[in-house]
Parts: sequence; C-alpha cells; structure tokens
Amino acid sequence: MVRLLKILHPSRKHNEKKLVRGINFMKNLFGLLLVISLSACTLNMNGNDVNLNANSTPTSTATAADQVATPTITPTSGVVLTGAELTMATDTAGAAIYYTMDGTTPDDTCLAYDELAKPQVIGNVTVQAIAYKDGMTASVVATEIYALIGTIADLTITPASGSYLTGQALEIASATEGISIYYTLDGTDPTEASTLYDPLAPPTITSAITVKAIAYKDNMDPSEIVTEQYAIRLAPGVIDSDYGNVWKVYGGKRAGVAGIVTWFFYQDDIGRASVMQPDGKLIVVGTYRAWNYYGFVTRYDTTGIMDSTFGSWFDYADPDSGWVGLTPVVFSTRTDMYAVALQPVNNKIVVAGSTTSATTTDFAVARLNTDGSLDTTFNGTGKVTTSMSTSTDTAYAVAVQTDGKIIAAGSAKTGGGTTDAALVRYNENGSLDETFGTGGKVITDINASDDAIKAIVLQTDGKIVAVGYAKNGAVYDFLLMRYTTAGVLDTGFNSNGKITRAGEGSSWYECNAVALQSDGKIVAAVFPASTDFAIARYNTDGSLDAAFGTAGIANSNESPRQDTATSIVISPYGDGRIFVGGFSGDTTPWRFGIVAYDTHGVKDTAFGTNGKVLTNPGPNNSVNSYTALNSLTIYNGKIYAAGYFWDGNVDVGVVPYWGPTDWPIEP
Repeated sequence: MVRLLKILHPSRKHNEKKLVRGINFMKNLFGLLLVISLSACTLNMNGNDVNLNANSTPTSTATAADQVATPTITPTSGVVLTGAELTMATDTAGAAIYYTMDGTTPDDTCLAYDELAKPQVIGNVTVQAIAYKDGMTASVVATEIYALIGTIADLTITPASGSYLTGQALEIASATEGISIYYTLDGTDPTEASTLYDPLAPPTITSAITVKAIAYKDNMDPSEIVTEQYAIRLAPGVIDSDYGNVWKVYGGKRAGVAGIVTWFFYQDDIGRASVMQPDGKLIVVGTYRAWNYYGFVTRYDTTGIMDSTFGSWFDYADPDSGWVGLTPVVFSTRTDMYAVALQPVNNKIVVAGSTTSATTTDFAVARLNTDGSLDTTFNGTGKVTTSMSTSTDTAYAVAVQTDGKIIAAGSAKTGGGTTDAALVRYNENGSLDETFGTGGKVITDINASDDAIKAIVLQTDGKIVAVGYAKNGAVYDFLLMRYTTAGVLDTGFNSNGKITRAGEGSSWYECNAVALQSDGKIVAAVFPASTDFAIARYNTDGSLDAAFGTAGIANSNESPRQDTATSIVISPYGDGRIFVGGFSGDTTPWRFGIVAYDTHGVKDTAFGTNGKVLTNPGPNNSVNSYTALNSLTIYNGKIYAAGYFWDGNVDVGVVPYWGPTDWPIEP
C-alpha cells in the first residue's frame, strides 16, 4: 500500500512506465479482494441459506483429486418419523465426518459421526455435515432438511377408569380428524388388526375389563396407546353376588346364597365385631360355643372364603374336616370377645372382651400376629387379663393409639352392685400404662347406677370419645363422654366431659356405636325408646349440631316391630355419607338392616330401597329367628356387614353391599 501511495503522490515526477506498473498493481489487488469477498458470501450462503446451496460445489482452488468427497446423509430431505436415524457416509476412505443439527456450518470441532450411535431426528431440523482427512481439503458441506410426520392428538376413553353399572358405553376420541381407532378389551396392545371403533356402536362395560386403544392416519405417526380399567358395580345397596356364596357347617358344606357368607363353627357362633385389613381381608371376632364359650378370631379373604393362611385350628389339608382361617382365643373357663382393632404400622390384631373364672369376670385382651398366632411379645403369652373390680368386668370396645398403646373400655361392677364405665390402657408390651388414670385404670360413675361404655373412638389429638348408657332411675340414658389422653374427663367438652340424654318412659335410650367425621364432629348411633334407627351428631364442644337432621338427630323407622342400631361407619371418600347398621324386625324375620344418610342427616334414597336395605342372611329363618348385624366396614367401594343369625344354631354371617355409584372401586 505504501508503494501505491508513492506511485500516486502528486509531488513526485513519474514516468509513464512507472504509472502503468502502479495501475496494474491496483487491478490485481482489487481482484484479490473481490475473490475473497465472494468466497465469504458463498460460505455464508452455505451456513444460512441451505435451501439455495445445499448441494453447491466448494469455491476453492483445490482440485477434485485433493478434496474430500462430499458426504451423503440418508434419508434425504423430507418428512420422517420421530426418532428416524440418519446415516452419513463419504466416498473418501478414512475421512471423518462432523455434523450439526441446528443449521450452523460444521467444522472439525463439531459432533463426530459414529456409525454405532447415529443421530436421530426428534424435531423439525436442518442437518449439515462436512468430511475431513489429513492432507486433503475439507469436503463441501452437505445439507438435508427434515420435518416430522404429523402427530395424532392424544386419545381419550370416556368415562375414566373406575367402577360402573353394567352397560356403560365407552367413547374413544381424539382432536385429530380423519383417524381410525382400534381397541382391545382384554388388556393386549391394539394394532390395525384389532377391532375398529364405531362411535355408533361403541363397546360397553359388561364385566371387569382393561381397554386399550390406538389411532392411525396416513402420513402421521400412530397415537400413543391409551389404557383404562373398569370394574362392574351394581346399584347401591345390592348384595355383591361375587363374594362368598358359601354356607359351611362343621363337617361339611351346604348350598349357599350368592354374596352371603355364613359359617357354623360348632354351635351358637356369634359374630360381634369386624375390621378390614388394608389388603381387603375381613377379620371377624366373637364367641362360639362348644363344650363352653370361647372367643374366636377369623379372617376371610377378598372372595369371602376363610383365609387358609390365618389360624391353625384343625386340618388345613381337608377343609371339610375342620377349619382354616380361624383362631380360638381361650383365657379360662369362659371367654367372650366383643371388639377388634388393628395396630398401626404392623397390622397386628388386638381383640378385647371378658374372661370368666369361678368367681369373677375380668377384662380380657389378646394380640395376634398377622398369621393368626398369638403374639408372645405382648405380656409374654399374647394375652392379658385385668381385674377392674372384685366382680364382673367386661370390655366391649378397644382402640389402638398411634404409639401402639391399647385402650379397652366397658363396664366394671363395683361394690355397690352396680356397674360403672371403665377404661384401661396398656403399653405396647401388655403392661398397664400407669400414666393413665390410676395405675392404668379409669372408673367413671355417672348416676350411681348401671353405667357402661359400649364403643370408643380416638380423636387425632389422642382424646378418647366414649359412648354407652347410664341408668337413671327406671330408664337408661344415652351416654357420651370425652377423656383426655391422661384418662381425665375433658372439661372442654360440654363443660364437664360428659353428656346424658334422657330416655322415654321405661325404655332404653343407649348408644352402641360412634364414629368421627374428618372435621372432628362426633356421630353416634342411638337406640331410642321408639326402637328406631337413629343417629345424633355433636360438635367438637359437645353441643348438638343443629345443621344435622332435626336439631342434631336423624330418626329412621324401618319396621313396625323393632329397629336397633348397633354400628355406624362414615364414608372414607369425602362425601360425608353415614351408614347405620343393626337389626330390624317386622312381620318377616329379623334381618340385617342398613340405613344411609347424607352429610346433613337426610336419607340417601339412592341406597337400597328409599335409603335402606334389609337382608335375611340365613336360608331357613322363621319370624322369631334372632338376627343381628353388629359391625360395618367399608372397603373398595363396598359396605361389609358382619353379625350372626339363628337357624337352629346361631351362625356367623357376613354380607357385602355395593356402595354409592360415585365411590371409586379398583378393578
């Protein structure tokens, strides 16, 4: 450039020859700059305008012999499936290929092509590749442009997985138009060879099924397979006929009634309480009579058959010669079992009742392992007896705290010849918990007459809600109490910790069952003087809930004879429904009876017939037969009733009923 300035400087004298030389130099210089500029544009076009230069030849002075062959990318530009693999190759042996997938120009610092890990198309993309080899000029950049085949919008099957009445039609749809939908009903993956969906003749639910569907359309990826599972349910209050259907007596079986399980262990077998395990196996406890009266714990599997993995009485190998699924609980001369609860975490089984010797009757509590064997970590033998008085003591209720401590409650006959409400708390090892009451025991006298606790439930804060009766002169009053965790009547509940409600005339007015709502309100099953099913709901401070029933009480007269409420259970599905169970008598035999209420104390008329079901679990009952439903549990959208009935002997009975149609059921 200095030389050029010298040539052109106006102060110097130039001859013609030097001037010509300078002009030629300038021409050569500007030509070189033009070539460089064009090369840069060409590279820029390769990098940013691949549609124009995807297959252009290199702009360089290299010959074809010393330049690496342009790589090929397969498949070529077009529409591909998601995940399509790209193969890259060059005719120049030993050359390495480098590529980009974001439209930028590649060089030897980019991703190196690996035949064993080929790149895949996972979106609309511009792929460029270049090849290098030592001693040779890099290849021309190869470019291919890909677009994905259209994706079918997700399929939906309506209704969603759950339990439905038979005949429910299924709708399968997608937001993508013009598709063909194929489905299966047996859980296998569908293909184009499966059943073609016809919206005018859709599949229906007629049994428990697993439905799978897929959609196809030309030039589009198949849809993802969608799956829904369904179970058949019957109308609320209808007996589940797939359960049980067994009536078994000692030494053999008799024809059963679909959905009803009745078992005769020996004679006078009384089912008094039940609890459902998390796996759907039902535990029933009570008393049977052989040479004397003995407690029993039995477990039914999910089909209603006695569980062969539980208990050890008689011969497992021949069920007709003995029993499976049964554990006798024997303390002394006579044993009666009235209550059962599961221990948290390990699901050990805690039962409570009474044991009678020659002179006294005491509280009797036992804990069983999950296989039905006595748990010897509990008091060394799996059993403990507690004398609450010098006479007759009976535990009618049991509950287990979250820390494993056990509370048993019932009545204790004091020196005055009357019974008082009684509670006892045990440590997890079976010893008396001396931090509770006096030496682990609490005795509460209500009216200086006969008092008893028939049921208890634990609040989330550990306080104990107890219900039963308190005799007041010639009548029996409804009794509701709340104790602190230390066993003291809670003065925050009705100011003195207890509520009594007077009976009518000379009749009973007791409470046999209690349950807690999720909001802490207390719902009690009442046996009023009018002998109707009745429930009362109390606020957490002990006042009647005026928003429930009529001034806090809901009555239901289900027969012209006698209706006795013995059990209560609240829906675990958040709908607030309440179910009261017991026995009902009219001009036909006494029967299992269940009445359904909504959360406001109004009958749920969608359940059974006008909100109630009445069932005779025995095949040969007469008008004077004695039948009692003593316990209700809810599991997997069904209500399980347990009790006993008379048919020459007293037999244990279990009946499952379908719950409301909006309750979930797992197939």
